[in-house]
Amino acid sequence: MKSTFLILLAVVVIVLGFSVFSLQKELLSARENAVFFEERSNELQRELMRLHTACGEKERFLEEIKQSIAELESKVDLDTLERHIPQKTWVEIKPIIDKLKAFRESGENSGK
Repeated sequence: MKSTFLILLAVVVIVLGFSVFSLQKELLSARENAVFFEERSNELQRELMRLHTACGEKERFLEEIKQSIAELESKVDLDTLERHIPQKTWVEIKPIIDKLKAFRESGENSGK
């Protein structure tokens, strides 16, 4: 009876030892994963801040362009400008003016 009890006790100790070892491995793996995800989270936060800054700068730049277009239009009537500029010069600047008008119109449409 004692030998059966000792064998049973030895089996329980072995099973518990194996379980503890497995749990230690899982805990170590979980810690490593937590460190990895924490580092990745920090990297993503830095990238998000960089993109936020870049986006803010581009929005400010676009606002400056829109203000410049509005200022140009207030000083020069783009629709009658063709009459006052030599034809050769007009051919060169017409695509630029068309782009500015399209940009202004797209800004007005997206703002509504």
